[in-house]
This record gives sequence, C-alpha cells and structure tokens, in this order.
Amino acid sequence: SVPVFYFSEDDRDGAVRQMTPRSGRYGAAGWDTLHDDQAEVRYLVLRQDRTFYWSSRLGEGRDSAVRSFPNVEGIAFDVVDGVPHLFFVSKRLEMLFTLNFDTNRWYSSSTNGPMVGEGDFRSDPDAIVPVAGKYLFIAEDGGGSPGVFMK
Repeated sequence: SVPVFYFSEDDRDGAVRQMTPRSGRYGAAGWDTLHDDQAEVRYLVLRQDRTFYWSSRLGEGRDSAVRSFPNVEGIAFDVVDGVPHLFFVSKRLEMLFTLNFDTNRWYSSSTNGPMVGEGDFRSDPDAIVPVAGKYLFIAEDGGGSPGVFMK
C-alpha cells in the first residue's frame, strides 16, 4: 500500500498538503519517500458549509488557508472509531481543526481554556498527538503556558 503524508506550512497562507508518492518508485516507505518529485500533491480547501476537498491547485489551497486556517502548526492523522481523521491547529486563530474523511466534513474548536484534569492552555500549540481516539495531547514550548496538555 502507498503511504499518504500530510504536512503544513507555518505561514499566513501556508496550505495544508496531502502527498501520495508514486506506487513502486521507492518500494516500501523509507527515508527517501518524501523526495518523490512525481508524487501527487493536493491542497486542502475548506468550504463555508463545513465540507472540504483536496485541490490540485496550490493557489486554491493558499487562499483557503488565508480565509480559514492561517499559520498551521501541529498536524496529526488518526483513526477514531474506525473513521480516519486529520487534526491540525491554526496558531493565529488558536483553533483546532478536525477533518472527518468519511463525511468530508470539518469541525473546529478553541485550543484555549480548560483541559482534561487541571490547568488552562493559553497559547498557540506547537504540536498535537491523538491518543486512544478520544484525546489530543497539545504541546507548547513557549508563551504563557508551556507544557503538555490534554484536550
């Protein structure tokens, strides 16, 4: 099976990318998989009706980033209850975005405020890690609340 990679660009117009290497070019996924200059790269576009699609046009992805999710940092893929999801954070908006790949719908929620247990997160996350299909670890290395939090 061919792996699919998701990555972001921490910039105001930084498009979220979906990269699928050509099958068989490098064999099994390895260190050089991301060097496939013939890979299919598509760019995330969020619609106002809370659906999304992947475009082959970089400009469309950049426009969507400016409108909906500037300065993405922290991106993770996980399967939750059998459904593939992509999670990412817009640092500028301090919002967590969730893409549901079965319904092609997206959701957003604030990264600020109370977390599981004690403590408040009051900054812009640097990294996120899905855990057990129902929690996200959110990490921040600076700002007013450095540490690892769970939402």
